[in-house]
Amino acid sequence: MTNEVLIRQFFLLIDARAILKIPIRQQDEDWWAWELEKHGNYSVKSAYRKLYVMNSRGDEEMPSGSGDDSWKKIWKLQVPPKVKVFWCRVLHEFLPAKEILHRRHTEPTAFCELCGADRESIKHILTECTAAKMFWQEVKIITGVKLLSLHPVSWGSDLLMDELCNDKEWAIFIIGMYSLWMQWNQRRHGDVHKPVSVAVRWSLDTALDLWNMNKPMKPVKERNSVQRWRVPLVGRFKCNTDGAFYLDQGQSASGVALRNDAGLFVGGQVRWYPHGLDALTLEALACRDGAALARGKGVQRLILETDSQEFVKLWKEGANQRSRIASIIRETREISSSFVDFSVVSTSRSCNRVAHVLAKQVSGDNRLGEWQLAQPV
Repeated sequence: MTNEVLIRQFFLLIDARAILKIPIRQQDEDWWAWELEKHGNYSVKSAYRKLYVMNSRGDEEMPSGSGDDSWKKIWKLQVPPKVKVFWCRVLHEFLPAKEILHRRHTEPTAFCELCGADRESIKHILTECTAAKMFWQEVKIITGVKLLSLHPVSWGSDLLMDELCNDKEWAIFIIGMYSLWMQWNQRRHGDVHKPVSVAVRWSLDTALDLWNMNKPMKPVKERNSVQRWRVPLVGRFKCNTDGAFYLDQGQSASGVALRNDAGLFVGGQVRWYPHGLDALTLEALACRDGAALARGKGVQRLILETDSQEFVKLWKEGANQRSRIASIIRETREISSSFVDFSVVSTSRSCNRVAHVLAKQVSGDNRLGEWQLAQPV
């Protein structure tokens, strides 16, 4: 108590609370622990994860070379990968339309051989040519989706804007333009190309199938099957432990309920922890308190149940972990050595309800409570 008074006297309130939250350990030596893993051991996976986060933050701070986020929207489109690559080439004008080839001095003329337009640009092939107009007219008749009027320069990026169309329309437009480009390519190389109606049907089927596959499913309501507490095997005792954390007060308590193989209540205990420990530390202390209570009752075979899966996982790690509750686990193992048979298992919250209720029976004024025959109602 004197140490607590001195800490509050010489440190700021926020620092004093942080210091008092540190659990008091037995005389153990300090050890190195890896902060990014709960078990405290270094892992390559966590290191790579940290590097990835750091690099991601660095990328966000650097200006984008393209000046917009069109490429991010492309990779989120619900279209086949080859169509995404196609649209990237559209945005960067990496497609051999005659106007582009003429501009680069590899094509003597830039006019469209199909409709006679002066300039055969990518936009012309996909939206303005005679074949394209027939294609989009067919799409409008079948789906009611009308091709938008787009800016002659920024049309490729504008088509990806959220304000212009939804995911379903995006898929129809982008896949439809990919189909038009494939038709143009086949026509230019003298191959047999599909009729417009067949190309439209393929585009719509592909777009709608992908859209339906990626559409979020309505969650199916499942019946809540409440698990019930089960008695242990003959000759064994079961101890349920739980912690209650009072966030507003920065304080906490542990609850322990001990029952025999007939399901009868043998004893219970609650303990108040005034300096707001974190949830995992509190669950570990509750398990330690439960093991100590059972040992005091002379129990020989004990099943310790907790609803903290993280504690059970760290318990199974044994001495190969350096977590913040390592000292509490070590102390619990020392207590467990006095039993003939001892195991720690996880359980559901519904099965742990009695221990949770017990943890609510103590406060700062009444810091320790014990029951010998029956738990409080």
